[in-house]
Amino acid sequence: MQKLKTGFLVYMLFFLFSCVTFPWFPGGGYWTIIHIITIKDNLQIVFNPNDYLLYKNRGVLRREWGYLSGAKSDFTEAIEILRKKQQFNNSLASAYDSRASVLEHLGDQQVSLNNLDQAKKLYQLSINDSYQAVTIFRSVGNISASNSVQFYVKYVEQKLSKISNE
Repeated sequence: MQKLKTGFLVYMLFFLFSCVTFPWFPGGGYWTIIHIITIKDNLQIVFNPNDYLLYKNRGVLRREWGYLSGAKSDFTEAIEILRKKQQFNNSLASAYDSRASVLEHLGDQQVSLNNLDQAKKLYQLSINDSYQAVTIFRSVGNISASNSVQFYVKYVEQKLSKISNE
């Protein structure tokens, strides 16, 4: 742990020094901020390797910075973590959706479309689960007079009809 802290400190001092001394150096100025954020994200991932959200957030940052191959690998890692945990929900659908946008920018349209189809199926499953839960609550609790539950059931039915029409 001490080596990790010392290495991190030396790395930070080097880039801060290069930022002040050599602004044209590929570590000075804007790139220093990127390195600091990336180091922080990498350290969090080292200590929490099974947290898909860390990979997804780093993938979003990398996509914004234009590092698409890194973003693709981060989204892929987030998908693998969620699949290992068997969490087939909106989080997994969002990860597929994000990876599809990166793949489209990389020029791999067919794989991008496959990822979008997978995300659509997962969103549909999630909506079906929500719809089933609401109908069960309505029947068990006999709360059909509640306006909020009726509104939610109508909302879910509209979403299901939109997805089935596509």
